[in-house]
Amino acid sequence: RNAGEAEGGPLRAGCPRVATAISGINSLAMFVSTLVPLAAGRVAMLVTDVTARERSDERLRESEERFRLAFENAPIGMSLVRPDGQTIYVNQAFADMFRRTRSELLTLTTRDLVAPEMLLEAEAQVSAVLRADRDSYHAERLYVRSDGTRFWGLIAVSTIPEGDGAPPFIIAQITDIDSAKR
Repeated sequence: RNAGEAEGGPLRAGCPRVATAISGINSLAMFVSTLVPLAAGRVAMLVTDVTARERSDERLRESEERFRLAFENAPIGMSLVRPDGQTIYVNQAFADMFRRTRSELLTLTTRDLVAPEMLLEAEAQVSAVLRADRDSYHAERLYVRSDGTRFWGLIAVSTIPEGDGAPPFIIAQITDIDSAKR
């Protein structure tokens, strides 16, 4: 490129940051360079070492992938639920247990899955966890499948805190114990 030009066209005076690109990647270091216009058609290149940030981002991506795979491949039913009871993610074992599709479960709340006679107890236990009166709970609970049949499940519930002060998400793990209960 000619002096005074950057990706996307010529540099203009008064543009504090015109072009940013990764200028070097190897196993040792990663850099971001920024071209800054100066007087008389000259430019300055600022180079910032972003190696630590990039490695940290990669470790975070790997950690998130491990969590996703553990959640997805768990042999027990797992769901992630908002504080209002809306299901936002389920694994296939959870869907199989309730004999529903995963997408159908995302349209339901806890109230749609718990047997009506157990709903008050379930809501009280969840409220206690959300208020941080207790860290988690375990309970045997009666659930309703899509065809109306009922089954017993052993549920374990805890929360996943949000860093921005928002209410925590609820993570529920359910094991079908119906055959042992009958």
